[in-house]
Amino acid sequence: MLSSKRTEYVEKMGTGINRIKEECKKQGNVNFKIEINGFFIATFKLKKIRDTIKDTIKFLPRNERIILTEIGKKPQITSEELALILKINLRNTRKNLNKLKKKGLLKRIGPAKGGHWKIITK
Repeated sequence: MLSSKRTEYVEKMGTGINRIKEECKKQGNVNFKIEINGFFIATFKLKKIRDTIKDTIKFLPRNERIILTEIGKKPQITSEELALILKINLRNTRKNLNKLKKKGLLKRIGPAKGGHWKIITK
């Protein structure tokens, strides 16, 4: 019987778990957990998009947080509706939307009329 070192399945000894952890961190939406209690159990759990959004928005300024929250509730929301919710003028609302786009957190899909917003979670 061949040892595991000699099988074609082993790439490098002892590096797999660290590589898995690093890849999960890169993805940002995967929780990785290992248990060893007579058995070796590796658990991968995808975070819900809502949880990922909450993790992202907690470090943003107030108006940007509110915009992402409202878009999460209603992706078809207009800039005008957001301005009313934020209680700021349309020009400043659009500035906040542009900041979120530059940060890579928000994308407009489709035309101004009939399109929708997409929150980027990665």
